[in-house]
Amino acid sequence: MRNQPTTIYNHLEKIFTRIGKSYKDMGLGESISLESGGLMDFVISRIDTDVLALEHNYVQNGDIMVDPRNDVRIVEHCSDLKLVEALNYEQHNLGLYCEIYTWKDDKCFVDTRLRNEVNNFLCEWLQNINSQGYSLKPQNAQLSS
Repeated sequence: MRNQPTTIYNHLEKIFTRIGKSYKDMGLGESISLESGGLMDFVISRIDTDVLALEHNYVQNGDIMVDPRNDVRIVEHCSDLKLVEALNYEQHNLGLYCEIYTWKDDKCFVDTRLRNEVNNFLCEWLQNINSQGYSLKPQNAQLSS
């Protein structure tokens, strides 16, 4: 995909439009859950001003397991530049946690192979979330008002 970060932004924007919300409406630490019959819930959490955690999860032996989770940074510099950049990928059942950006001696290193893989995954995952008809879970419905 040529411009993955913009495509990811557009897929995420469609999700928020469908539920009548914007990530900017969410308070820091706030989460919303979406459901689609028979599929794992999709949870969006605002973990920083411009960072969201996107995840499917389930409970195993009393622990919440993410399957998967991606933290993403939303960049909106102007009306023409809106994108989402993946920061990491995590999947508990595989014991997997990968960071795209790492710091050493005040220098930032980018794992471009991982960034491309995670962005490809995010494009497909969010497109699927949109096509699978996810909607706000009843306990979140009042949040969209």
